Amino acid sequence: MAAAFSTLAMGSGNRFLAHLVERISERLHPVRSQEAEIFPKPGETLERIESSLRGSAAHRSDALRRYHRQCQENVPRLIDCLTN
Repeated sequence: MAAAFSTLAMGSGNRFLAHLVERISERLHPVRSQEAEIFPKPGETLERIESSLRGSAAHRSDALRRYHRQCQENVPRLIDCLTN
């Protein structure tokens, strides 16, 4: 997942954004490493985001919105990953 977000950030042409996404990804690693156990179909989520990198901006937005919604729906479980 971190690689997909890094690719998105690098594609912006904004070095600061790319660096920021890299730093955020490092901090989110403990949570993201647990996503496979939390999200219903983690492989599909990652595949959707990766395929959106080759698609239109609308396709990327849709994939990221879905991922964000999935994260929001699972906040308690994601927090448990950090506290346990």
